[in-house]
Amino acid sequence: MPKLPSEVDVVVCGGGIIGGAICYYLTQKPSLKVLCLEQESKGSGSTQRSAAAFRQQFSSKVNIAFSLYSGRKYETFRQDFHLSQDVFHQNGYLFLYSEEKLWEDALKRLKIQKNNGLSDVVALTDSALTKRFPEVCAQETADFKIYGATFCPTDGFLDPVLVCHAYFEQAVSAGLQFFERTPLQRIEVTNNKISAVYANGQKIKTACVVNASGIWANEVLRSLGIAVPIVPVKRYLYTTNQLERNVRSLPMMVCNLGPYGRPEIGGLLLGWDERPEKPKDYHLFNPTPPPFEPNYEIEEGFGAKNLEGYGYQLLFEMAPYFPFMAEEVALEAATCGYYDVSPDDRAILGEDPRIQGLIHAIGFSGHGVMHAPAVGDQIAQLVQRKTTTIDWKQALALAPLLKNEPRPDPEIMII
Repeated sequence: MPKLPSEVDVVVCGGGIIGGAICYYLTQKPSLKVLCLEQESKGSGSTQRSAAAFRQQFSSKVNIAFSLYSGRKYETFRQDFHLSQDVFHQNGYLFLYSEEKLWEDALKRLKIQKNNGLSDVVALTDSALTKRFPEVCAQETADFKIYGATFCPTDGFLDPVLVCHAYFEQAVSAGLQFFERTPLQRIEVTNNKISAVYANGQKIKTACVVNASGIWANEVLRSLGIAVPIVPVKRYLYTTNQLERNVRSLPMMVCNLGPYGRPEIGGLLLGWDERPEKPKDYHLFNPTPPPFEPNYEIEEGFGAKNLEGYGYQLLFEMAPYFPFMAEEVALEAATCGYYDVSPDDRAILGEDPRIQGLIHAIGFSGHGVMHAPAVGDQIAQLVQRKTTTIDWKQALALAPLLKNEPRPDPEIMII
């Protein structure tokens, strides 16, 4: 194995899409010496297990801003990184509502989105909805009615592994030193400032560590005796049979901010942020979290072939909105991964108030893939002590969460 450098300006911990984006933007400044440590291989964790959705339809200003920036970058990503295939499929994002109160709230959020720069989002009701999306149920019954939907055509879904690899390839070409299968062993602090890290038994002097390790965020910090309010939460995805009807142009479809589906080759990819349940008191900071070891086994009740299991509950929930699902769709496979969930389901970004030079880019709660370009750019600006070009420092700060206090600009559209 090549010898690790003896000294660098920045050590990035984590080789997923967030770490890749940060490394890419950091190496756009040639004078910075950047090292990235990844305990497995790049993109092998939550990045490759993501539903890979991209949306700009949020309720918080900071998430809208991050999506607007990232969307522009993803639209030109293929050209900018000289790739042979697209990474961004702009099929749109369709939020459907069968509860009147949820629909009224959605219309209020639509105004917020438009006021914060999302000009493409529209409201659709009745025949306008079913004309644009004939797969949507057009019949009202005593038990079921679709009050309306919001749709943004510039939303869609991504190829996160391809994006992650492209970021790292460009960063390495620009001077990044990237070590896979090289876990961080410990971080050294002198006078309350980052002074070095250790990996492969070697000491690397540095004044800055960026914790972009997602669900392993607290393992990275364990040698320091501190923790962050991050909880790994298991989530399942289901792939369906290949359908005779053409579903490739369907948008990402979300029902009552719950179950969702999108095209996956000639079938569908389905998910639901519902079970397994989040741990009790996940929203409270635990200063002594237990060691984490991911379990990618399919638990009882979550298999694709279990007709009474969670996957078919998900399908049952979506079928009233999309009648073809009841008639044509069967579940073929299940997979799982983890969200790194923060107490308010929003990212934790910025310098740790307890240790100078320790910077976090964690807690994305399922939104890491979609916001990677914005996060990479903003963290690079922070490391370089520049004025950040997006206003996020208060909304995504760590300090309030350490005191179990709320942060401003909350997010309602959590899926």
